[in-house]
Amino acid sequence: MQKRKRCRNKDCCEPFTPCPQVPNQKYCSKKECQRARKREWNRKKLESDEDYREARRDAQKNWRKKNPDYWKQYRARQKNYVQKNRQQQRTRNRKRQLVDLGNRIAKTDESIVEIIAITAGWDSSIRRYFSLMGISSHIMVSRFWPRVTIRSDEL
Repeated sequence: MQKRKRCRNKDCCEPFTPCPQVPNQKYCSKKECQRARKREWNRKKLESDEDYREARRDAQKNWRKKNPDYWKQYRARQKNYVQKNRQQQRTRNRKRQLVDLGNRIAKTDESIVEIIAITAGWDSSIRRYFSLMGISSHIMVSRFWPRVTIRSDEL
């Protein structure tokens, strides 16, 4: 009886009996585990083999030459993709603007952005804005001084 091993696919991790012809088998025979094995092989090969990288790059370049309108046609067929991509791009642009703002005015080791609060109640709207953009922040609002200081590790 051959010893059972655990599948190295992080989504599977189930025990399996390796094939006798493949003594160093690390993945079970499930389709998704074999895909994970191939992805891992491709990732390592791209990192280590310059010739493989060049051949892959050339193949992609040739495919793009043969299919120049692929992305235009894809976007025309996939309306939801276009809307989702536009929304994600707006979020990335807002995030980038805040990072640029933080890089310009930060004078200490941690990035500090000061926003002048015009009205009371900005605290919750600023928190909501930053959470929509995926930025974790600590917001301090002073009742005596109309200023909101946002301290964030990501800015």
